[in-house]
Amino acid sequence: MSARSTVVKFQNNSGNTLFLDPASINLIHGEWVTYPPEKIPDGQTGQWESDSDGFMTGTEGQLQYQFADSGGIENVRLYWDNPYIGNNGYSITVSAAGYKVGYEGGVGDNATVTFYVKQE
Repeated sequence: MSARSTVVKFQNNSGNTLFLDPASINLIHGEWVTYPPEKIPDGQTGQWESDSDGFMTGTEGQLQYQFADSGGIENVRLYWDNPYIGNNGYSITVSAAGYKVGYEGGVGDNATVTFYVKQE
């Protein structure tokens, strides 16, 4: 087992299918164990994992999923950071009004965090 790993789960209750934006993928530190899915249908949960790949390192990454809304193409951006030293950090934002985003969990050296997007 790696010194640090993060399993990311992303629950989609947006009413839309989410499509991964390949150009947005940035694994800043670490390596992929499981790559993010290309799409997450409404009502489904996507999952991926990254872990550390060096001595005294962590894992950190960011990406975005997109969906079509009445306002055009919208973005949901996710960020995770599980450093070797210090606290874990996470964020999720959505570009469209009418949606709620957040996350739960994500504690520990080998963490699991669950992000979500849902209609308000």
